[in-house]
Amino acid sequence: MRKYQTLILLLAAYAAATWFPGPGLWLREINLISGSIHPPQVLLAALLLSAGLCASPGAVHTIVSARQRFVVLAVAAWLVPLLAALLVVAVLWGMLGGPASVALGVVIVAAMPVANSSVGWATSMGGSVPLSIALLVVGTALSPILTPLVIGAGAFSLGTAEQALTRTPWSEGMGLFFLIWVLAPVLLGVWLASRFSKTVNDQIVPVARRVSFVILIALNYLNGAPCLPALAQEPELLLWPVLAGASLLLVSFTCVQLGPRLWTINRTATRAPQKVGLLTESNVIESDSAERVSLLLSVVLRNTGAALVFAGAALPDYALVSLTIIAYTMLQHCWVGFFLSPRPSDLPA
Repeated sequence: MRKYQTLILLLAAYAAATWFPGPGLWLREINLISGSIHPPQVLLAALLLSAGLCASPGAVHTIVSARQRFVVLAVAAWLVPLLAALLVVAVLWGMLGGPASVALGVVIVAAMPVANSSVGWATSMGGSVPLSIALLVVGTALSPILTPLVIGAGAFSLGTAEQALTRTPWSEGMGLFFLIWVLAPVLLGVWLASRFSKTVNDQIVPVARRVSFVILIALNYLNGAPCLPALAQEPELLLWPVLAGASLLLVSFTCVQLGPRLWTINRTATRAPQKVGLLTESNVIESDSAERVSLLLSVVLRNTGAALVFAGAALPDYALVSLTIIAYTMLQHCWVGFFLSPRPSDLPA
């Protein structure tokens, strides 16, 4: 696929959700298996399963052999957006008086684990795919614990959605949500990928990436349908969400760029030990550059698909929360696609 196709189709999905929301609203309400399971949750699980299937057969061994360092890096990749979110909220909400719902949307985005699309972008941009997979898996594994804590603290401090959260099952079920719909699918995908031969893996990965691409577009349409139609009558509603999303993105990127020592990792962390002695100086420099790309992507790209599913289920009456998440979704793909200059590839995102 072409370089900017993801961005173009995302914009098309948002346009469809704005002017033709009917099918999306109908699909959102379909009951699957039980009354508490709806298409967005199932599509999110399929999206993350597809991401896990893109792992190389040796990804599990790589993650286990350097698990302590990957945990440290995953936590660091989570802390940077959170610190950026605190700064953005302090300025846009505390000082400039922006809507509190937008501030909560910023907190929710920052509390999400690494986006599964970071793996596809890492491949396209010459990043370290094993490192991207490791950060995705470890960050997702931490999400049942860290994400509810962060969102709960943000809701309490902002006050805007505290009551909405307490009167929904999400106040006690956020950890279970991330365990079932986020962590389990990606771990299953990684485990299946580790069982495949290289030949089978080479056949499955392109299909998984295209399936992931289709689901990404569908999820953004389904989760945009409840909140985007308001933009047709009041386009100025998007002003604060875009400003907040752009600020979060810019501050996160700047933090990574200004802290190179924080992102220096052990050069053996993502390589087979028997090959370390064969590395030349140019190999090391190239590997360090690839690792920096993956680390940068892990900070900038957040799992906004999970954020939208969560916000749509837990906070359906807070349209600005979903608009902020949608704005960041669009901006993060735009930032990576235009400013980080990936090489032409048939990977969607």
